[in-house]
Amino acid sequence: MDSQTYVSVHRRTPLVKPLHTTAPGSFWGQFPVLQHDLDLTDAEIERNLDRQSLRIREGLQDFVRGGGKRLRPALVIIGARMAAASRGEGIDGQPAPESAIRLAAGVELLHAATLIHDDILDQASHRRGRIALHRQYGAHDAVLMGDFLFSLTFELFADHASPDQARVLARGVSRMCESELRNAEAPALTRREYMRRIFGKTTALFILSLTLGASEHGAPEALLQQLRRIGYCLGTSFQIQDDILDITGDPKKTGKPVGGDLLAGTVTLPLILAAEGPTELATWHRSVESAPARARRQIVQTILSDVRDRGGVDVATRQASAYLDRARAEFAGLPAGMPAEALRSVLDHLELRQS
Repeated sequence: MDSQTYVSVHRRTPLVKPLHTTAPGSFWGQFPVLQHDLDLTDAEIERNLDRQSLRIREGLQDFVRGGGKRLRPALVIIGARMAAASRGEGIDGQPAPESAIRLAAGVELLHAATLIHDDILDQASHRRGRIALHRQYGAHDAVLMGDFLFSLTFELFADHASPDQARVLARGVSRMCESELRNAEAPALTRREYMRRIFGKTTALFILSLTLGASEHGAPEALLQQLRRIGYCLGTSFQIQDDILDITGDPKKTGKPVGGDLLAGTVTLPLILAAEGPTELATWHRSVESAPARARRQIVQTILSDVRDRGGVDVATRQASAYLDRARAEFAGLPAGMPAEALRSVLDHLELRQS
């Protein structure tokens, strides 16, 4: 089959029914229609992964299935359904448009690709409570797995997104890479630099997820602006909470060890808020980086204890909550119905996030 024939077949392949459904009691179970959309999204992901060799396919399928609440693909579908609601189209009892499902799958594949590459860069041992892919297959194969997921994302966007949204995706991936490169050069030592980096690392993908489905399905500009602001606040709060959980989280729930960020050379918001200034932050960073491997974890634990005692975690927690409050303030004027209720539930859930 030549490449043109393959693309033609790929584009007209119908959505397949899910091979399995998410267990009752999952977060999205309170919204059955949205849960069904996510089951279709998972089936679309499985279909795309089936094209790889058996060994790589099994590793990727296990990784993609291995955890997470499908938050980003859910935001794509919520946006698409909200666009329909803004036009007075009641589709709450019907599946989301096929294009929204395929784009949701693309966003989740993109997220999975970034996690694989992040784990390699950070030399992380675990992800979602499981051994990291690069520890199972080696860095060489893990890089290729991540690259393959990136390629699937771009293919899905090329087939099912507008050129404008494809450009937004390309810029978003560039920002992710820029954030990682900047962190490799030097840690963030000010809140301003920290905010700049997490925008590229995390926030931009939340904005893309929430506005993608809405834009592709005819949402008016006023609604898109609201969703952009909500996505910004949601993504920023999510990353700050990630930073907090790296200090206070239960590894059995987070799936990764405490202090992994600082061990990997990343200075996060609680540290920035607790330190007396950039000089002390740089000293903390150097003390970890220059220590023998066997001593680093103890040094990290000592620093994190100081961060907690100085109130860095408490202040960061209040800032994360403030971003969620800003997101809630944007709800006035959103189309009423299940999509808005689901989005509000996401904000409420993040307020109590433990993983």
